[in-house]
Amino acid sequence: MTFVISTHNPATGVTIPSTWGDEVNANFVALNGYFFSPLFPESSGQVDTNTAGMLYATGYGVAGTPLVEFPILQANGTATSARKWTRTTPPSYGGSLIISGQYYMPVAGTAAFVLGVRVSAFSTGGTVTAEAFATQVKGTVTANTVANKWTAFSVTIPTGNTDSMLSNIPVQIEFERLPADAGDTEAGTVNFSSIGAYFNASGY
Repeated sequence: MTFVISTHNPATGVTIPSTWGDEVNANFVALNGYFFSPLFPESSGQVDTNTAGMLYATGYGVAGTPLVEFPILQANGTATSARKWTRTTPPSYGGSLIISGQYYMPVAGTAAFVLGVRVSAFSTGGTVTAEAFATQVKGTVTANTVANKWTAFSVTIPTGNTDSMLSNIPVQIEFERLPADAGDTEAGTVNFSSIGAYFNASGY
């Protein structure tokens, strides 16, 4: 939904229209879609010890001076690669986790690639050595057929795969590209320029 400016301008003696309450509630619902915890490029994350690790590199433009330069994570079409981030869920965390961001293909894509997301919540009272990830969630992304075009992606994480995430506890998110998956038929490299976690506030 989109945030809108109400048609009612409160003033003494002016009757509030019946639509005003609906507009206010709709705006709260719209704002609820903006709760966000940035992962990359705010942090490069940890290299996953079980995979090749996504390569941290620099992307750049060629349109002017000085050059526009920015960090990227590169995932090729050969080896499984991953990064992990640990964040503390905010007091307002209510669920509906989505991992989303932007990527581009340095060479025009021709097929699709598969992303995998795992979540591990470090619940208070748990045992450090017993921590493990919930079942991986996979998302298939159609590769952009135009080289160097900013392109959005997202992977929705069902509640059953969030490892009982709660507010105010640390959580680790693992993000992978899975070339060995049958659905990953894209041979080219994917450059991720932003990755973040979106969620709903408690009560929505």
